Formats: sequence, C-alpha cells, structure tokens
Amino acid sequence: MELEKKIVYYILKRQNDIHPFRLSRILLLFEMEYARKYGEKPTNFVYRLQPYTFFIEDFTKFIEETPFIEKMRITDDKGIPIKGILRVTNQEVDDSLPVEMREILDRIIRETSKLDDQELNRFIVGSTDYKKLYELYGD
Repeated sequence: MELEKKIVYYILKRQNDIHPFRLSRILLLFEMEYARKYGEKPTNFVYRLQPYTFFIEDFTKFIEETPFIEKMRITDDKGIPIKGILRVTNQEVDDSLPVEMREILDRIIRETSKLDDQELNRFIVGSTDYKKLYELYGD
C-alpha cells in the first residue's frame, strides 16, 4: 500500500482540506486515466461501483491507518458535524511519484478544481470509462 499512501499524500498536499468524497473522486479519475494510458491499474484500491455513485472499499480504515493524515470535523454553531475534511499534518511525508503519475494527477486536480462535489461525481459516472467499468465490475 505504499504507492497508495504516496498518491493520497500527493493529492492532499496540493488540495488542502479536502473532503474524503472528493479525494475518492480524484483517485478514481486518476485510476481510469492511468489504466487507459498504460494498460494497468496503478493501485490496490477496490472500488464498489453503482449506477450513480461509487465508494472505495475500506477507505475510511485506510485513511485512519495512514500516518500524518488528520481527519477534522467541521461543526455548525450548535456543534453538529456538517463536513469532514482531510489534511496532511507533516509536509515532509514522502509523496514522490513517477513523473507520469504526477502529470496525470496535476492535470486532474487542476481540471476538477472548478467543479463542486456533485458536478464532479456526475462527470465521473457519466464518463465512458466509468460506464465500461460499471458494466464489468458494478455491484
């Protein structure tokens, strides 16, 4: 899982305070583009695909067990949690990746920064790559 940690660190160090939902969307976009370009799946993440959404199996556990990732809850004025965010607590963590991975991630991060979470999800599940994956592996 070392590569998965480096990829997550790489994204978190460039996104600052990102919701796990959004992180999972960037990860799947990365996986789909990398597989399309290089013919192989780059990580061991297991995605559970549904028609209009998806999740990464055991992703919460992965985040909790990965050092230097802080999970923060934002609450309203009554103390009710309204949002959770992730951030890297040690900027010195190793996020070194091969150049081809960095290029894909940088482009995805840049291109998705203008989309809100719902737009990002719709973009992914509406893509040809997602539809093909869902046909093959959907729940």
